[in-house]
Amino acid sequence: MRGPLDVGRICRIATGIEQNGERLYRALSEAFASQEDLKELFARLADEELAHANDFKRLAGAESECPADPDGGFSVLDAYARIFSRFRLSDELAMIGEGIGRAVDFAIRREMDSIFFYSEAGAGAPGPLGAILARILEEERRHFREMNELRSRLSED
Repeated sequence: MRGPLDVGRICRIATGIEQNGERLYRALSEAFASQEDLKELFARLADEELAHANDFKRLAGAESECPADPDGGFSVLDAYARIFSRFRLSDELAMIGEGIGRAVDFAIRREMDSIFFYSEAGAGAPGPLGAILARILEEERRHFREMNELRSRLSED
């Protein structure tokens, strides 16, 4: 059983996840700007990721009803912080030039990572944190479905 959640820590990691998601989708929007449907899809996803980041920034700034865990909290959070690091994303963005299929596969993996993080972080999270995590989890699942649908369409071509 884990101890009390450190809301600030979860919000910082989640903000980083969403900022990196925005960077990814903005880069994809620019890389595939010649294909209007892809450009618009990726730009919309980037805007949604930015809105998620802002939600977490607001929550982190609000007074939390969840005390910090004196033992450092939910140690899996440290692993997520590494997985979603800006440096790792920068290295992985280099593959965009390898084509839309590879880029969409990458986006699918990132959405899966986000879904797992929000599922783990949201398990039993009370109050505003729980509500935001549940809402964003559903939005990340929608992003995952959209990327899978795009991947299926690309496979048909």
